[in-house]
Amino acid sequence: MRIAEEVLLLLLNEDSGYFEPIPTWNLSCVTAGALLAALALENRIGTVLDLVTLIDATATGGALLNSLLEEVAKDNESRSAQYWIEKIAHGSDSVIDCLLERLVDQGIVDCDEAGYWSLSRSVARSRKYPSEDGTVRAEGRSWILKTLFEDEIPDPRDTILIGLAHTSDALRHLMPVEDLEEV
Repeated sequence: MRIAEEVLLLLLNEDSGYFEPIPTWNLSCVTAGALLAALALENRIGTVLDLVTLIDATATGGALLNSLLEEVAKDNESRSAQYWIEKIAHGSDSVIDCLLERLVDQGIVDCDEAGYWSLSRSVARSRKYPSEDGTVRAEGRSWILKTLFEDEIPDPRDTILIGLAHTSDALRHLMPVEDLEEV
């Protein structure tokens, strides 16, 4: 599973079946940032003084990332991260739909006819889901709380996810406000 899908899972409210109430533009920008972060983790792009630079135009194996990588590769100008985030964010509805379809195809999320999203039974029961590298990751809410409150140093992927969760305001939904104030 890629970072963008994990961010969506963090924002899914199991009780309501809808995403947590965050501004639509924030959700769009966080999704865009997650896609850029995924390309950076795969060493396809990098940043130099906030300019996104192409490192390797080799396909990643994922249609969404490949499409974005092709756009970055064919753009002849150096562009800021903000430029790319805003460009991607404007088309994020279809990107989010695609990410949710991937989660359904992977058996992580279910959707009923009324548009109610939920974790699949197996994920809800085990609180774990398969990762894109074949390993099993703890469900996002429990994983992020564990990462925040234990003394282990998170890897870059985990740090990015925590930053995206914070930026999207998902941390506020992971635990009661009074618990966050103690941190």
